[in-house]
Amino acid sequence: MPVNKKIPLVLVLVTFVTSILGCASLGTRPGLSVSESKVRLLKHNLGEQSSAVKNFVSTGTLQVWEPTQRISATFVCVGSRNPFRLKLEITHTWGLPLLQILMYGRAVTVVDLYHHRTYHGQFGNKLPFFGKIPLVNRTLLWSVMRAFPELMRHGAISWSTEDGALVVRQDEEVDQEIRFDGKLHYPVNVLYPRLEVALRFSEFATQGSVVYAKAVEARHLANETSVHIKIKDILFNQDLNPQIFQLHQKTKAAM
Repeated sequence: MPVNKKIPLVLVLVTFVTSILGCASLGTRPGLSVSESKVRLLKHNLGEQSSAVKNFVSTGTLQVWEPTQRISATFVCVGSRNPFRLKLEITHTWGLPLLQILMYGRAVTVVDLYHHRTYHGQFGNKLPFFGKIPLVNRTLLWSVMRAFPELMRHGAISWSTEDGALVVRQDEEVDQEIRFDGKLHYPVNVLYPRLEVALRFSEFATQGSVVYAKAVEARHLANETSVHIKIKDILFNQDLNPQIFQLHQKTKAAM
C-alpha cells in the first residue's frame, strides 16, 4: 500500500472510535402493539444480559466504508464494567499497528502509533482531534464492543406502538429506541436520536447464559461512513490482569 494511504486510514479509524454510528434498518414494524407483560419481559431480558457480563475479551475484523474507499483492519478489545474500562488495539490487516484506545472512567486516551502521537480527552466533551462528530457515549461504545445493546440507565422506559420499539425517554425526548426481531427474541436495531446514532446487531450466538452478536454494523448518519465489525472470538467474565489495560507505547503528547 502506498504511504499516502496510511495517513487517511489512521484518521478514519480515530474518527470511528467516537462516532460508532449505525444503520437505520428496522426490526419490529411500526404500529406493533405489545402487552405490558411482554414489555416487562423484554426489559428483564435486556437487564439480565447487562448484569451477566462483568468483562469481555474479543478479537475480530472491522471495515470502514467511505464513499470513496473501504478500509480493513483487525482488532483486539478488552472491556470491564466496574470500573468502566475499554481498551481497543487496531492493526492493519497486513500487520501494521495503527491505534491504541483506552477509555477509563471518564478519561479517553488515543495513541496514534503511525504518527507517534498521544491524545487525551474526556467523555462528554468535543475532542479537538476528532473534529465535528457526536459526543462520546459510554453505553453506546460498550454496546458495540460487547456486541449486545445496553439500555441507557436514565429515563422512563416504555413500548411505543407507533415506532414498534422499546423507548427510553428523558425530559420528554427520546434517548434510545430498541427494535427487536419479528419474534421479539433479539434486539436487532438501536437508535440514539439525540446522538444521531443507530446500530444493527445480527448473527446472534450464545456462550453459556450470555447472548452476543457476531456482526455489528454502524453508520455515521451525517457523513455516510459506516463500520462493519465481525467478532472472531469472544470470552466473557475472565480473570483479567489489571495490567492488560495499560498503554505501553511511548509517543509525543498531542494535547
